[in-house]
Order: sequence, then C-alpha cells, then structure tokens
Amino acid sequence: MQPTDYLARILPAKVARSLGEGLGIHTVADLIYHFPRRYIHGRMIFDPAQTSDGDSVMVRGQVVSAELSRMRQRKGYILRVAVRSGDTLINVAFFHPHGVARVLTEGTEVLLDGTIQRRGRFFDMSHPNFLILQNDGPAIAGGQFAKLLQATKIVGASTFSIPSATSTDLTAEDLHKDGLTGVDPAIIELLDRPIIPVYRATSGVSSWLLMVLIEKLLPQIPAFPDVLPVHIRDSHQLIALDTALRTIHMPETLDDSAAAEARLRYDEAASLEAVLLQQAHERYSQAAPACPPVEGSLLSALHARLPYHLTDGQQDVLDEISADISQPHPMNRLLQGEVGSGKTVVALLAMAQAVDNGQQAVLMAPTEVLAHQHARTVTELLGELGTADQLRYADNDNQPAVQTAVTVLTGSLSTVQKRQALLDIVTGRAGIIIGTQALLQEGVEFFRLGLVVIDEQHRFGVRQRSVLTDKGADGKTPHMLVMTATPIPRTIALTSFGDLTVSSLKELPHGRAPITTTVVNSRIHPTWVPRIWQRVCEESARGHQVYVVCPAIGDSDESELATVTETFHRLTKGPLAQLRVGLLHGRLSADDKTAVMHQFAAHELDVIVCTTVIEVGIDVPRATVMVVVEADRFGVSQLHQLRGRVGRGKAPGLCLLLTECDPASPAATRLAAVESSTDGFYLAQVDLEQRREGDLLGTTQAGLAMPLRLLDIVRDADVIAAARHDMEMLMGATPGERTDWTTRYPHWAEVIEKVAAQSGVQYPLG
Repeated sequence: MQPTDYLARILPAKVARSLGEGLGIHTVADLIYHFPRRYIHGRMIFDPAQTSDGDSVMVRGQVVSAELSRMRQRKGYILRVAVRSGDTLINVAFFHPHGVARVLTEGTEVLLDGTIQRRGRFFDMSHPNFLILQNDGPAIAGGQFAKLLQATKIVGASTFSIPSATSTDLTAEDLHKDGLTGVDPAIIELLDRPIIPVYRATSGVSSWLLMVLIEKLLPQIPAFPDVLPVHIRDSHQLIALDTALRTIHMPETLDDSAAAEARLRYDEAASLEAVLLQQAHERYSQAAPACPPVEGSLLSALHARLPYHLTDGQQDVLDEISADISQPHPMNRLLQGEVGSGKTVVALLAMAQAVDNGQQAVLMAPTEVLAHQHARTVTELLGELGTADQLRYADNDNQPAVQTAVTVLTGSLSTVQKRQALLDIVTGRAGIIIGTQALLQEGVEFFRLGLVVIDEQHRFGVRQRSVLTDKGADGKTPHMLVMTATPIPRTIALTSFGDLTVSSLKELPHGRAPITTTVVNSRIHPTWVPRIWQRVCEESARGHQVYVVCPAIGDSDESELATVTETFHRLTKGPLAQLRVGLLHGRLSADDKTAVMHQFAAHELDVIVCTTVIEVGIDVPRATVMVVVEADRFGVSQLHQLRGRVGRGKAPGLCLLLTECDPASPAATRLAAVESSTDGFYLAQVDLEQRREGDLLGTTQAGLAMPLRLLDIVRDADVIAAARHDMEMLMGATPGERTDWTTRYPHWAEVIEKVAAQSGVQYPLG
C-alpha cells in the first residue's frame, strides 16, 4: 500500500465519501496526516494520583452497587452506579437510563470512558460510554463504544481488506431497543493501551473509526523517506519523519506524542518559510523599472513644499523604499505603522520618485471615501506640482519634469468621467492614479506603471494585488508597497508576509496630540453614562466633533447588539437633540456615504453615529472624541485603529469605551489593555494571543492557503523563527543570493515545489 493510494478503492463507498466530503481525506496520505486533536488516558486501573478534575479517562472496574430511582426535580429516572477500579470508588450517573439498568448490575465487569469530576476524595462521572464485559457471551456497548463496534466491522480482519457488506450484525433485538450493542470481547484489545488518540470526526466517520483505520493501515505502508536535510534535523534534535508519523497516532507516552508533534510542527513551519523565501527569490529575478532619485526633480520639489519636516522614522523608511525602487528588480515591501504615523506622505514621496523616472504610480484604497480623501491630500501636498498636462520623462535639456497630474478612478464615476480617467491613464497624462478596486478592471490599461501602493492591505486579497502588478509595461513588474495601520507581530510577518520586506513607523509626526482612553463600564458606574453625552455636548460647544461607533446594524428583534440606527434615534431624541447628528453605515449607497462624510469633514455635522466604516483612513482634524458603544464586541487592534480617528489635529483626543461586560471576563481584559497602552505593536500581540489561528491568517490575508495542522502562530513563534533562519541559511537570506540547495537536497526541493504549486501543505513524502 502506498501513501498516494485512494481510499475509495479500499473502503466502502459511503465511508470514503464521508471522509472526503467531511474531512477532505481522499488518500492514504491524507488519512495519515489527519493528526489526533487530543489524547485520553487508556489505563484500565484508575489512578487518583494522576487524575484531575475534568480529565478524560478510560477505566475498568466492577459494579459494586446500582440503584434506579425517580428524579425529584423533573420527570424520569436516574441510575446511580458505584464502580470500584483498583482501590478507588467512582460514582456514575445515567439519566433516563432506559435498559441500561438491566445490564449494569452488581458484580458486572465494566469499562467506562468519559470525563471525571473530582470533589476532594470523591470521583463522579455522568453518562459515560461503557462496555459490559461478559465471559460467556458478547460484550455490551453503550454510547460512543457502539461506534467502535461499527469501526471494527468496517475495517474487518487484522489484515486490511474490503469489508463485506453482509457482515453479521451482533446486536440482539432487545439490546437495540435500549440503545445498546453487542460486541466481540476482543474489542477490549483495541482499548488496552496507555494513550488513546481522539480525532476530529464528521458525519458518518467517528473518531473511533479513524483510530481503527489508521491502526490497520500504518503497518502496511512502507517507511516514509525523510526529506528534511539531516543537519537541520540533527540541530533541533528532531526524530525521523517515519517515526513521527507512526508515533503521533500510537504513542506509548505523552512524551512520545510531544516528540512526534515537534517534528511535524517544524516541517510545517519549514515548508511554509521555504516557499515564501522562494517567492522572494523568484520575484527578485523578475525585471522592474529602475527608479533612482534624480536631482532637481518632482521629488525634490515636493520635499521642499511640505508644510512639515519628516520624522526620523519617516525618513528612514523613505530611504529604504527609495533604495528598493532604484533597483531593476521589483520591490515587495510592507509598510506598517500606527494610525496617523505619516504613511501616506511617505508613499507619495516614493510615487514622486517613480514619476521622476517616467513611470506611473498608482495608489489603491479599499473604499471610495478613503480614495477621495487620499486624492485631496495628494492634490493639496502637490499644489502646482500636480497641474502638468502629461507624464513627461525630461525636458529638452534632459532634466526631469517637476510636475505631474493626478487622476481618480472609482466605481461611482459617471460614464464621461470614467472615460476621461481611463484616457488619462492609458495615454500617460496622469502620473499619479488614485482609486479603488475599479483599478482592477480589465479595461484599465496603464501607459507605463512603475509603482503600486496598496493602502490597508488586509482589505485586499493576494490575487487582487497581483492584478495590478500584472499591468506593468514592456514585460516589467511594477514595484509594490503595501501599507497597513494594523501593526503585525513578528510571527505573522514571518508567516503571512514572509515574502515581503517589512518597514515600521512607530513614531507619530510632530505636533500630534495624545489620545486618552477610558473604559466606562455601565454595570459598575451607571451614572457615568449620562456624563458621556454631556462631554459630547461640551466638545461640540468648543467647535470639536465626535464619533459614536456602534458594532452592528439591524432591528432589536434581530440582534441584542446596540445598533447604529437605534443609537442614532435614541441620541437625537435625547441627550444630543440640540446637536447636528449624522448617520453613516455600510448599507448606505456609496454616494450617500460620501455625502455624509463630506458634511462631517466640512463641519456641517457635530456628531456622526456610525459603524466601523470609519475605521480605515478617514481624516477629520476637528474630531476629538470617540464613544465606542458595546466596546467589548470589538477586537483589540480594531479598537486601537478606531481611536486613531480622533486627536488628529492640535487638540488632544479622547476615546470612551462604553461596555456592560463582566469585569472578570476576557472582554474586560481586552478593554483594559486598550485603555492602558497606545503602543499598537504591543496591542497587536495581545490581539494575536486571543485569536484563533484561522482568524489570524484570514485577517492578514496569507499569501498561501496553508492549513496548519499543528503549528500555532502564537505558541510556536520560536519554531517559526528557527525555521525561517534554517531556510535562509539553506536557500539564501538575501533575494538574488543563489545557493545550490536544490541540487544538494533534491527531495526537499520537490516538497517545496509541490507546496508552492498547490498553495497548501504538501506531505513531505519524498
């Protein structure tokens, strides 16, 4: 039997179909790489010294008493059974026991499987799975053990073969009526082991069936070749791949399973990092337009007319970007920084450098509101520098032109406006193009695209970003700069963005006022809530503006959340009745959203009640206060990014987090973290630690669809870093640095090639 064999040729059609549809298991290799999600102790004699409250246990014992009685508080019966295992008495309860009372009688030998509750010296179990063991007949199974019978019948004999559809049903009619099943006493041999694996199951495929299938298959599969370079394996004291794959399913001790997991976890990290490094190397080999700095250029003129000096951090990042786009191979850089850290002006200066070299630069934003805001900001910063009639490389004296033109392309443009924008782009009249996903349409052709800037990169998928880079001219790939205001911890940068070079802006521009954050828990301080709205009125009287952010939209019958529409009506009819209050949410049309934001930006509104549509990039310097309603419904990084909307002028910002959550809840812990720190990188780590692995990869738009079976982004940060270092040493750390690793380690190279081709984890089977 080979790992590539299809299970449909081995198993009954129904079982094979359930494995494929429910678990994505189609081949023998798929099954072997379906690792246990946990283990239970399979020891038969109960040991109280090794048992804690809540443990899953499997114990063998003898019934010393069994009492059936009516329940006092509700209808029905309860069967209380005392089982002695070794020197310990376990109290077992069965609610609505049906026929269980007829078979669980005094003196019966029984095997119990379930969760133990420990109360001092006493141990309890409720409705465990059980096997009644009889010397003179079939055992009797109850609960999940009935599925173990089914599993053994499907698998059949000790040598694997296609099971007979006419297998004798060992279940007696009277047992069927009671939900019980008769089984061969030999089934106990499957359970007489120190540790039993528990697998993620699906409809038609139980964990027991998976356990039995894997146990019968493994001995028939030849040894798995170890493709990981020996020196790497030895440096981390990793066990062989074949040993790991067999041990993880049938460990003798938990130390054995830990060693197996360590090897397989490293393989996941190493294959992921190798593919990301390979992508970086391949990108380096592509041709890109070299855009070095030019004297007397648009870049120099723009620098001179900026109304402020760049921070040291901005200048450092700009120098990094400038050096990258000066090269004849494509830049692929991630710029991360706090809200208001000045990413946009850095991007504009880089775009000016591209224009100086006769290249167009495009900035893509996730929303029309943000795209138009960027256009206003860029136009204001350029001033007369943005009034050129066409993209020019140089004048007759071979000097760079110090002007360009800015064009906006969004989905809401009229037909005439869109036609003109497309004409400006394709003829080269526009040197700087700003837009939304409308830029991705097939009809958008660039004259000579040299630099792509993606704002709030997590709003765009990898394929969307690649559409723009595929629009380069003359077979050259444009440089790419992706920006995010959500700081990304190192482990995420090494996994989801391992093929990007990362730059960080941690310093806020000079003159930015600080933001104070306060949690207002109405459960503890109900009288503080009216004071919030008083403060809003006071800020409005000073000429300032306020955001009120709500987590959901809908009627109260549909949701228990405080919705934006309900909050708007309550405030406008109550404490904010004298103020000019606007409403903004995702269900409004693009035109309506733009109109409301223009009103707010023009100070025609004092307060805007909104959802998180204002999360990304909106800039209103007069906004000084943000009230987040039901703040416990938001994530840490999201709250941090939201509060960055206030305090963008000279007046300090205030963020009030309104909540009713339990002070001892995880939500309260999240809010306390936001209240106590303005360090986005620290808060991103807090957020990371509280999220599930799948959420993380979804949020950060992973470059590869890598289903991580064992690797945990937070817990295994050291494994990821070690794997990254190892792969850099093996393949070359610097893009363009070539090693002969594919020749020296051809089997590992084959694995990486398969991973890259499938954009998923490929089993390292050689």
